[in-house]
Amino acid sequence: MPRGNVAIDKKNAKNVRNGKIVMELPWMKHKGELVHLFSVDVPETCSECGSKLYDNKNHNRFILTEAGTLKIPVTYKRCSECDNLESCEIVGVDGSGNYSEEFLLKSIQGRNEAKTSL
Repeated sequence: MPRGNVAIDKKNAKNVRNGKIVMELPWMKHKGELVHLFSVDVPETCSECGSKLYDNKNHNRFILTEAGTLKIPVTYKRCSECDNLESCEIVGVDGSGNYSEEFLLKSIQGRNEAKTSL
């Protein structure tokens, strides 16, 4: 029987700030830069004509992840020249889907394992 203090496994420990569990997000490469997963990439110029974009509407997107449901504030922007509507891009989420890439991958793996185990 060991004596004294026994070291605990800290790799699964959670950070708590203001009574809420906080997780550190992994880094991803996005457009040549390292950014945190679920960061919001806000466009500044129109993809069609290249003009400056102006804030049009604020909105919350809810993304399903392994860690749970995340509420991410995004802004829709409108072009002053061609009236094109642009939205923010969330790193790690394809298009307008509400599922993160890691969540979809886990669910597909789970379905495949369930089919092959029968």
